[in-house]
Amino acid sequence: MKSIRAVCGLCVVVVIASLSTAVAAEFPRLMNFQGRLDDTAGVPVPDANYTVTFRLFDIPTGGTALWTETQSIATTAGVFSVLLGDVDTIPPYVYYRDSLYLEVQPNGSDPVLPRSRLTVVPYARRAHDADLLTGATVLDLEESNEIDAQIATHTANSSAHHSKTVDASELVIGTLPEGRLPQGAIDSTEIEMESVGANRLADEPGIAYTFTDLKTLSSTMAVMDSAIITVPRGGYIFIIANGWFYRLHTQGAGDCIATVSLSGSRVSHEDNHTAKFTVLSAEVSGHHTQNFTVSRVLPVGPGQTKVYFLGDLSGTGTCQVQKAHITTLYFPTPYGNIDITAQ
Repeated sequence: MKSIRAVCGLCVVVVIASLSTAVAAEFPRLMNFQGRLDDTAGVPVPDANYTVTFRLFDIPTGGTALWTETQSIATTAGVFSVLLGDVDTIPPYVYYRDSLYLEVQPNGSDPVLPRSRLTVVPYARRAHDADLLTGATVLDLEESNEIDAQIATHTANSSAHHSKTVDASELVIGTLPEGRLPQGAIDSTEIEMESVGANRLADEPGIAYTFTDLKTLSSTMAVMDSAIITVPRGGYIFIIANGWFYRLHTQGAGDCIATVSLSGSRVSHEDNHTAKFTVLSAEVSGHHTQNFTVSRVLPVGPGQTKVYFLGDLSGTGTCQVQKAHITTLYFPTPYGNIDITAQ
């Protein structure tokens, strides 16, 4: 309880201030204020409506108001009661000042001096945050000088971090740009096993694989196998085929040239993606083998992509392709130049 007296025109305003905050589940940011208006003789003013302006400062004199509100108050025997913040909401950060002073100014008069310093009851707001065990939000601390210190403390103290899961609903595109996540900031120790699976990542890398034990080549182009992969969105696939050629050769039987390739067409080789095996007629009789590797990179769109592993033979005799492995890898993002024409 505190009495404040100020001369204002033809009347004397005596304000008896009783301030408290309303407490509820939603914690409304309102403060009760009660006072009395007297005339110059100390007699309560007639029952009527009067305009009064209220301001909050963080210093006892001068300065800029943190919050201002004007209300029309009704008196009964000079006594009135209002809820501060009912017209203009008191910003949350106001409650985080070290000191608060209330200034009252009836219409047409100077402000009542000195300002009233608010004490413990309005700071129930901070106790409310402590009960939640989460502290205030960034919005509650906006414009407060304490925000930098609180963020620095939270960052330095690993035990202060919460274990609440953050899902896609809480991350807006662009929320965490690359510059906000230093190298190694999040590693396997911070991601639980299987907590992020293929169903949560629409563009994760993928792999497809096939194996062909033995194929005999002839003069007719043949599809010995195919690489098939289905990808979630546009990107690139890397296909590699390896195995070996085999020919049982008889000297003087004629030349033999075998060709295999990775092709987008099932009826013709693509010269940049072929491997050849040549056994000339004059070579000695016996078993002839040669390892081969064929690879290529292709840009792909979402959905299924199929690449053919083709083989044929020119010349005489027969030739085989044995133990052919075809591996297809999908990459959603390139990390360098991809010159498709050079493949």
